[in-house]
Formats: sequence, structure tokens, C-alpha cells
Amino acid sequence: MKRFIYFVIIFVMAQISVLNAQDNIPPQGTWGFRASIQGSQTDIMAPYRASDNVTISPIFGFLWDENAFTNIRFGGHAQIFRNTGTDFATYVGGQLVIDIFSPDVGDSETDVLIGGNAG
Repeated sequence: MKRFIYFVIIFVMAQISVLNAQDNIPPQGTWGFRASIQGSQTDIMAPYRASDNVTISPIFGFLWDENAFTNIRFGGHAQIFRNTGTDFATYVGGQLVIDIFSPDVGDSETDVLIGGNAG
């Protein structure tokens, strides 16, 4: 029963935030903040609204496992929005991330990651 109550509370909160977000488009030239924290993994983005249809974000991420490795990520992310109506917008975007993996034993590795997204 507790799980159902938690589900209902989270669902209602999500609906309220979605409804509020529809009328609150950030103006051009403003910064935002996004963070994801999952155990020892932390990702931070600071989206900048470059125009009504474009956001760009620096990315910084950190993941570590005590006595095993450290992983640092940094790069950039961009999204281009396309209005298809007053209550709906689609977007396409991409990101470029440099990922530095440093194990406690052995050599470090650096990867360049390129990805896309749409929604």
C-alpha cells in the first residue's frame, strides 16, 4: 500500500511540474542547472538559452569507486527546438564528451564520445 501511495504522490508532483513548465519557457540569455546524482556518480549541466530555439550546455561528470577507479567527464551539449504548436515542441541535439578513466592500478584511458538525441 505504501508503494501505491508513493507512486500517486510522485505522479501528481510530476503532472504539476509538467503543467507549470508549459507556461514557463526561460527567456533568451538565461542559465539553468541540471544535476543527476546516483550513488557515487554525479553529472552536472548548466544549460544556456542562446535563442528561443537553441540551448547549449557545458557538461561535467564525476564517478569514482573507492580503491578501484576515478572517471571524469566534461564536454558540451546542444539542443535545437522546433515548435509544432502552442502546447508541443520537438527537439534534436547532440553532445561531445571527453571521458577520462583512471584506474588505481594500470594506465589511464581517454575516450571521445559523440552522441545525439531527439524528443
